[in-house]
Amino acid sequence: MIKATPLLGGAIPHEDNIKAIHSSIPLLGQLDRLGAIYAGGYPMALMLAPRTKHGDAIRDGFYHDHDIYFKDEFSATIAMALLDSQPEKFHKVSNTANACSYNYIKQNQGEPSLSIQIIKKVYGTAEDIIKRFDFVNCAMAYEPSRNMMYWHEDALAKHLASELEILDPWMLDQPKNKEHMLI
Repeated sequence: MIKATPLLGGAIPHEDNIKAIHSSIPLLGQLDRLGAIYAGGYPMALMLAPRTKHGDAIRDGFYHDHDIYFKDEFSATIAMALLDSQPEKFHKVSNTANACSYNYIKQNQGEPSLSIQIIKKVYGTAEDIIKRFDFVNCAMAYEPSRNMMYWHEDALAKHLASELEILDPWMLDQPKNKEHMLI
């Protein structure tokens, strides 16, 4: 169900580009050392989104934040404390039972925007995390500390076919969601 590929040895043709784009966001390195697992839109963009003219960045509009998971609550708590300890760099936007969200405060005009969500609702391995995703298409994860990329075995085919497939229909069981759905 979940595929795992190390980003070395050419298993993914653009693996060097993936690592270069990620390492070009130096603030993420602090979280990587804590075992950050990026899941959802950011790793999906690393794998599939078109690049800028020079190939050194993902084109705008393909993801808007970094959803960051950890193996356990302790690691997530340390990550939030790290960001909270840098109020000159990170503005806490919200803190809910599900996630703690931050925006990076640009130090100069040329820096890109950066939004981070430390997920507090789900902990575990990258495989465990993406098995709980709502849609197959978004079930992708990148774990820089292990140099690994993960994805649901059907994710790439669904992207190529422009199809959306439900993986875990948890959202259908939420009464407040049902009034906003067309099925």
